[in-house]
Amino acid sequence: REAVSAVGDWKFEPALVGRKPSWQSNNKTLITFAIDESQRGASRDLARKYKKLGKLIDENKLMQADAFFLDLVENERLNLYELAMIWSQRVRYEAKKGDFLKLDVALHRATASDGQWTEKENYQRLLEIRVKVEIQLGNFAKALSAYRALKRLLGEDAPQVTALQSAIDSVRSYIDSSEVLETAAEIRAKGGCYGCDDSYWFIPARRTIAFHEIDGALTSIDVRCTHKRYESEVSVEVEWRIPDSWGSCSIEVHGTPGTTFKILALPDA
Repeated sequence: REAVSAVGDWKFEPALVGRKPSWQSNNKTLITFAIDESQRGASRDLARKYKKLGKLIDENKLMQADAFFLDLVENERLNLYELAMIWSQRVRYEAKKGDFLKLDVALHRATASDGQWTEKENYQRLLEIRVKVEIQLGNFAKALSAYRALKRLLGEDAPQVTALQSAIDSVRSYIDSSEVLETAAEIRAKGGCYGCDDSYWFIPARRTIAFHEIDGALTSIDVRCTHKRYESEVSVEVEWRIPDSWGSCSIEVHGTPGTTFKILALPDA
């Protein structure tokens, strides 16, 4: 009710390009439900359960850890700080399982709200992991985004930032090269992966993309850019060229859960 009340007071002002109203998309508004700053902390009971979850992961009791995690996030009344704590343990769990796609989901949940509800040292560690995981998955735009967040947090001369500089330089060179960039992706259904959606979301590293080696069925793509939204059916015979005038974009791919495919980022003409 409070969110609906707040939205009711908003007034629309169109985005302007050259002083003329322009289509505006790809916007996010964070509404944080927090009574006061006391939510920047965990109860003793949750701290105890956090340690228990960590111990189960350390002892490789992963089935028990998974069940305990699900019980915590679904049945406990967690504040945002506590939720970030539990998701940071999920990062350790997924790292042990070796599923990079699920690890990617866990990392994004643990670092939500730009680390607002995470201790600085833990947020820094999670960002470092995010950079490496996104590179491993071929999500180069996401890797650069996480790297920029780490640099804002620590400063560009911090050892943790400079340690990643070589990898980031390689990513930028790869994006600027004439090679086709390839990213493996999968539509994971809600329930098949806690926190997953019935779609695959990514930020394109280049302005021209195509889909390849589709095993299953992709139904549509939803391209959301600063100044344009575009929806289309998916075809392996189509290349999508996103005009520079549309601004920065994110893309959501919809399809049958379990569908695997490759995203090709083609060299810009």
